[in-house]
This record gives sequence, structure tokens and C-alpha cells, in this order.
Amino acid sequence: MEQKPKLYLAETIILLMIAVIIDATGIFLLFFALDDFFITDIFGLTMNGYFRIRKVNGAGYDLVASLLEVIPYLGALPFKTVGVATVAWIDSHPTSAIAKTAQVASIKKPVSKPTAVPKIDSVIKKAA
Repeated sequence: MEQKPKLYLAETIILLMIAVIIDATGIFLLFFALDDFFITDIFGLTMNGYFRIRKVNGAGYDLVASLLEVIPYLGALPFKTVGVATVAWIDSHPTSAIAKTAQVASIKKPVSKPTAVPKIDSVIKKAA
């Protein structure tokens, strides 16, 4: 059973154009030694919210890109465009190696019961 993409081509193009504008604005402001005061980061996080609402596979990659955008001077790199392009690729090509990596990374495993840690007194007595 082949999985249909959740994002249409028009949505992908619009989201990529918005991501390019966000990244270009960050680079432009960096050239003039200005800061966007998290304004472009808020727009980037709303795009991640859109991916979450649409339940698009690989939305975590865009979240990582949005978090990298928050780091000063490192945020001038086009992380947002790369993040949106990666999510669009994973959504359009669910059998690709990137998509399989995203599926493995998103597997939720139950937390096993932690083992009891011995008290220090009993460890010292055994060592002596």
C-alpha cells in the first residue's frame, strides 16, 4: 500500500518560498549587523505547527531547523529552507533512505523499569 503525500505541490512551493524569504531576511539583517528579535523565528515555528497539524512525516527535521535558527549568527544560515525541503522530500518520497531514518527515529519504545542503585554503605562494606 503506497502512502499518499500529505502536502500538495502548491503547498510545498508556497512553504519553500516562505522559508527562502525568512532565511533571506535573516541574511540581509546580518549584513547590516541587525537582529530580527525572534520575529523570523516565530514565523518559522508557525510553519512547523502547520506540519504538525497536517501530520506530515518528518516534521521533526523542521523543528530542529527552527531551533538552529534561534542561535545567534548561526541562524543566518539557511536552516529553515533546508528543513522545509527535507520535510517535503520525506513526505513526497516515503521509501527514501531519509524517510526510513525518520521512521526509525520516531519509534516510541517503552521505558524499561530502572534497576535499583545499591546504597553506598553496602558497596563500601563489600569492597572492604
